[in-house]
Amino acid sequence: VLDAWIARVSREEREALEARQQAMMEGQQEGRHVSH
Repeated sequence: VLDAWIARVSREEREALEARQQAMMEGQQEGRHVSH
């Protein structure tokens, strides 16, 4: 049961991390466009 919970949480955290990284990349691109 604990392993299943860890697997589920790790998957959710990984998805959240990927989404945050994607947002950061988009934000950096927008920042470059605005700076120039």
